Parts: sequence; C-alpha cells; structure tokens
Amino acid sequence: MPLFNQLRTRLLLIVAVASLPLLLFSLYGYVDERQSARAATEQRILDLLQHTLAPESIVIDNTRQVLRIMALANEMSTLDPVQCGNLTKRLLHTQTNFSNLGAAMPDGEVFCSGLPAKATVNVADRSWFSTSLQRKEMSVGQLLIGRISGDRSLTFGFPLLDERGQLRAVLYGALRLDWINRLVEAAPLAPGWIAAAYGQDGFIVARHPDAERLQGQTPPDHELIRFIRTRPPASVRELQGPDGVRRIYGISPMQVASGDIYLVVGAPADVVN
Repeated sequence: MPLFNQLRTRLLLIVAVASLPLLLFSLYGYVDERQSARAATEQRILDLLQHTLAPESIVIDNTRQVLRIMALANEMSTLDPVQCGNLTKRLLHTQTNFSNLGAAMPDGEVFCSGLPAKATVNVADRSWFSTSLQRKEMSVGQLLIGRISGDRSLTFGFPLLDERGQLRAVLYGALRLDWINRLVEAAPLAPGWIAAAYGQDGFIVARHPDAERLQGQTPPDHELIRFIRTRPPASVRELQGPDGVRRIYGISPMQVASGDIYLVVGAPADVVN
C-alpha cells in the first residue's frame, strides 16, 4: 500500500509538472489580453478627446474676430464711455455667445460695458487683463464669475493699441459656457462612458450624460479633481469621479482656457475586466 501511494504521488507530480507550462501560457495569455484591451481602451479615449476638442480653434478665432472688430470700430477712437457703450450693446445684440463685452483703461478701471455696472469695477487683478496688458496680445480665456454680469464665463482680453503700438486700453469679451456643453453632448460615447468639463475648483462646466443632475454643481473633493488641480498634460488615469465610480479617464486641458478648464472622457474601469 505505501508503494502504491508513492507511485500515485509521483504520477500526480508528473502530471502537475507537465501541466505547468500550459497553465503559465494560459495565464500569460490572459494578462496579455487584458493589457491589450486596456491599451485599446486608452487609445480610444485619447482619440475621442482629440475629436471633441477639435472645434476649440474655431471658438478662439471667432472670439478674436469679434474683439478685433471692436478694436477697429470708430467708436473706440476717443475711448469715450458712451460711444464705446453703444458699440458693445450693439455687438451683444448680434454676438449672443457673449455674456458681456467692454473695455478697461491700463490701470484696470472699466470705462465701458455692454451690461450696466452698478458700481466702479477694476479688473487689474484678472489674468486676462494682465496678459493683454503685458504681452499686447489676446489672452487665453479665464474661467471666472463676472463682476458686472454675475455669470460664470470664459473671459478674454484684447489689447487696443495706437499707431505706434502703445497700449491705450484692454478690451474684454466674456464668452458664455454653452458651447462647451454642446461639445460634450456631441461626443460619440459608448454605453457607460461619460464626457465632462471641469473647472479647477471642481465646478462641472458640462456633463453628459446626467447634465440635469450634475452640470453646474461643485461636488465635494474627489480623486479626479485632485488630479486635475495638478494641471497635468493630456493623460490617462484610473480615478474615482464625483459620482463615486472608478473610471479610466482621459484628461486634457482645453487650449481655450489654458488649464482653467479640463475636458475628460471616462470609460468604466471594468470595461477591460
């Protein structure tokens, strides 16, 4: 009987050793398949990010064109507040993508606004103003709540120069955020995927799906927004979002806002399980 048990043990050992390469091969195949699926998902996310961000350049060009038209208008020749105000009101009537248009003197004091100001407003502390003042070029957009409009918008500065290239004033255009929502809604998402745009404070500029429930909210601190606050370049990370769900997120700063707004596309983390 002991001899039989020894033989059986040796036989089982031989079978196990013989099966080991097959088991290792199967395990390697499973791991390789998961890695390939993960890489394919990440590439699909990055492609979708690039596709969704493509219209950004058109928005920037259109904004520059409106502010250039304002700069070249006869009403700006003397920096008269009344003439400038009439100009900006007319432009706001036709350029409905803007919540406000106006101009500030080099010291930052606003002397002209398409919307009425209830008190004296100074914008010297705004980055859009300082960029245009120092570089004498159009700034990128700054995500902020307007001191005159009271609305959250993306505000651009544009230098008004004289014939010698000296700065006379800084024009501004406060762009509504609706167009970002349209970008996000148009993203061709697979089932279970999400697309969104976040401000640095966690404010949800746009979200699809669940726009009605989440858009315009500033959820409590979460893993995704903590990563966005590091102002990373375009990248892919597995993180927990504001809804508590772990996703593989593609994250990219929007060129139009220089990192003030990040576009994200998320796929369920179990999509490669």
